[in-house]
Amino acid sequence: MFKNKLFLSQGRKTSGFSGFAFIGFVCLAFFPHTFGMAAKYGQLSIKAGHIVNQYGNVQLRGMSMYGWTNACGYAFYNASCINHLAQDWKCTVIRIAILPSAYKRNPTNEINKVRTVMDACIANGIYAIIDWHAMGGAQNDVASSQAFFSTLATDYGKTPNI
Repeated sequence: MFKNKLFLSQGRKTSGFSGFAFIGFVCLAFFPHTFGMAAKYGQLSIKAGHIVNQYGNVQLRGMSMYGWTNACGYAFYNASCINHLAQDWKCTVIRIAILPSAYKRNPTNEINKVRTVMDACIANGIYAIIDWHAMGGAQNDVASSQAFFSTLATDYGKTPNI
């Protein structure tokens, strides 16, 4: 039913989405509102395995924060870093990676990291993809992933950037 790979409008493959991240992205992607790029390009959705905007196309350029998920890397989960990526690097999307094991140790801390980055993405008018980076069996922890995405959907479910 779900493909493990998504295809951008120009045919390039994007992989690395876990099933939970994909489902979370899709669930959070269907609520109307307007902020920055979302006002220009509209709500993103999935059509025939492609990420598209309201006009049926989109090209996202961005950065994954996965490499920054270790202890010292979390220092980059802040508005200043996102401002730099959006304004200087011209990123239009940020992939916010969260390790399920870190979430289980301290859910509040991990949710706050995501909120900080998402708020900065919204302020810069760029898109954010939330990545529940499930590996090593974490993809089987349905309760934690549901709690994680439920919390974020409550706060950001009507935000088209997310």
